[in-house]
Amino acid sequence: MNNLNQKIPAISRLFNLYALLILFVFASCHTEKKSKSEKDQKTKNLTPDHIIQKAIEYSGKNKFNDHKIVFDFRDKTYVSENRCGHFKMTRIDSSKNIKDVLFENQLKRKVKGASVQLADTLAAKIKSSINSVHYFVQLPYRLKDQAVKAKKLKDDTIGNKIYYQLQVQFKEAGGGEDYQDIYRYWFDQKDFSLDYLAYQFHTNSGGIRFRAKREEKKLNAVIFQDYDNFKPVSKNLSLKELSTAYQNNKLEKVSEINTIPIAVKPSDKNCN
Repeated sequence: MNNLNQKIPAISRLFNLYALLILFVFASCHTEKKSKSEKDQKTKNLTPDHIIQKAIEYSGKNKFNDHKIVFDFRDKTYVSENRCGHFKMTRIDSSKNIKDVLFENQLKRKVKGASVQLADTLAAKIKSSINSVHYFVQLPYRLKDQAVKAKKLKDDTIGNKIYYQLQVQFKEAGGGEDYQDIYRYWFDQKDFSLDYLAYQFHTNSGGIRFRAKREEKKLNAVIFQDYDNFKPVSKNLSLKELSTAYQNNKLEKVSEINTIPIAVKPSDKNCN
C-alpha cells in the first residue's frame, strides 16, 4: 500500500511534465506559425518602390546622383555624370580616337578632337547603344526614373533562394525610343541584390534575354555586377517562363556582360 502511495505522486509529476511539454510544443508551433504569417504578410505588403529603394541602398548607386562614374565595357570607356537631373553619358573609343557624348537626347561626336556630323540613322543607333550600356550599369538606380511603371509579381524561386520579382514597363513620355520593351527583375529577399533580370526587346527583329549574376565588384561603396547573358533555345518561350527555363537548362549562353569599374568620384556640380 505504501508503495502505491509513493507511486501516485511520481505518476502525477510525470503527467504534469508531459502536459507542460505538450503545451510548450503547441506554443512553439503557434509562435512559429504566427512569425511565418507575419513575415508573409510583411512580404506581401512590400511595394515596388520599397523594393527598388532597398536595392539601390544595397548597391550604393545613390552615388549616381552626385558622382562621376567611370567604367570600361568591351574595350571602350564610359563616363556617367548627373547634370542637374539629366545624365551626361560619354563613350570613348581610344583605339579610334572617337568620343561620343549623349546629353538631353543630343549626340555629339568628336574624332581626333574634331566635331563630326552624323547621319540621323547612325546617330540613333549610337544613342541607343550608349544609353543601353549606361542603363544596365546604373541599375537598380534607374528604376526610380519618372517614366518607370513597376509592378510587383508573385515571388519566384531560383535555386534555393526566394526572390521578389518586379515587372517594369515605361510610359511613352520620357520612356525613350524603346519604351515598349518589358523588363523583369529578381531581388534577393535578404539583401535586395539584383541577381537576375530579363527583358523583351523590339529592335533588330526583337527577342528576349535572361541575365544571371556571376560576380560583384565594389569601388568606393558602389557595386558593379557581371552577368552571364542567355537567350532561349526555343522561340516559343515567353518572358514569364525564362526563370524556369534557366533552371531547366533551356537557355543558351550567348555572351558575358563584364564591367570594369575605373573611378567613382564626386561630380563638379557643373550644370553646363
